[in-house]
Amino acid sequence: MKIINKMIINDLRLNKKRTVITIIGIILATALLTLVAIMYSSIKKTLDINFIKKKGDFNVEFLNVPKNDLEIFRCNRKIDKIYVTSPIGYIKDSIKESGNTNDTNHLNYQVTQIQAYTKEALDKLPIKLLSGRMPQNENEIIIPKIMNPKKEIGNEMAFDILDDRDEKGVLVDPNPIYIDEKIKGKENIKKYTVVGLMESRDYQFIKEDSKSDKFITYQISNYITLANESSMAGALDLYVKYNDGSYYNVEQNTSSILGIGLDDYSSNEHNMSLTKMERSAKYSWRENDNVNLPIIQTLLFERNRINGRFLEVIFWHVCAILAFSIIFLLSVVCIKSSFDISCSERIKLYAIFRSVGSTKKQIKRSVLFEAILVGIIGTLIGIFIGIVASYILSVIYIYLLAFLYYFFYLLFVSLLDNFIL
Repeated sequence: MKIINKMIINDLRLNKKRTVITIIGIILATALLTLVAIMYSSIKKTLDINFIKKKGDFNVEFLNVPKNDLEIFRCNRKIDKIYVTSPIGYIKDSIKESGNTNDTNHLNYQVTQIQAYTKEALDKLPIKLLSGRMPQNENEIIIPKIMNPKKEIGNEMAFDILDDRDEKGVLVDPNPIYIDEKIKGKENIKKYTVVGLMESRDYQFIKEDSKSDKFITYQISNYITLANESSMAGALDLYVKYNDGSYYNVEQNTSSILGIGLDDYSSNEHNMSLTKMERSAKYSWRENDNVNLPIIQTLLFERNRINGRFLEVIFWHVCAILAFSIIFLLSVVCIKSSFDISCSERIKLYAIFRSVGSTKKQIKRSVLFEAILVGIIGTLIGIFIGIVASYILSVIYIYLLAFLYYFFYLLFVSLLDNFIL
């Protein structure tokens, strides 16, 4: 067998042109596959980073968690990180009716709330700072730019804060129907210095008023300040990141924390506890969109979970699969053709092997030996070229993107100047 292998190697040396063409084919195929794999991985990582910046690096938000329960979350081994926030209270002057509705049983109110964040929460939760800086102490605050353009950075602001809480430490809803009774004779003035302007982070929730039998929609705007966990009063809002952010793990862990069955767990976004299942849960919660969803199951059975991120993931999966499939099929066809030519040219050589007593199995092994030898050389060189090519393309992409940005920016400015003049 060793003699046959030596003769195969000698034949490869003698037919350098065919050998080089075969190796080049393997190199190109491997380089292209490596390039596609690196590009897919890079794009996916970029999308994940951008999504975390937009939505936050957490899986589930637990609302109105009693402060005493924080240690339970910290002792949960399935939780990787916890970002803590706490509502300080509602600004009394901001509570007003908003929007028009023909439904007399439904009211809309706009409210501004001051929310305290720990330093880690300020760093990891999705706060888009437009100008200025983040708060560095409890007397500094950042506000949405859209709220009031006149509130400039550096201004000092004083708020009369509504801080009524129930026995669990949860802020009582700022219902304007009963607001006079709550604030009558009470003042809770707090002063803050505006140090930054952020993108608006409004959210809303619906509550049924037991006294008036009306549904009230509260549109909440947030001002954000810094606070230590020890200084936070009342219930907390916890943003939890699990060790494993996969779909099934998030559902299992969250249902366990809420004290409800896995079958009863609803994967929809929760704003308030309105359903029977949600009322039985220990806390209100909202699931972030960054849960890794199983593609086939979601498409077939859980289409209500399809969102922009899910479609983005599917798009890049499809692109990667198509690119891999096309390159792989073309590579197989080209390399097979090359080996077929090689084998057909060696028919006389194989006949000589058979005449001196070589078996069919030995000849097949010699062909396999040639394929492995050529394949190893081509694959190693191809992987190296693919890595180098991906780096070069990434550099070209960055400079090309910068060039196009400045080109179109300068073009736009020049056209705007000509239009104004």
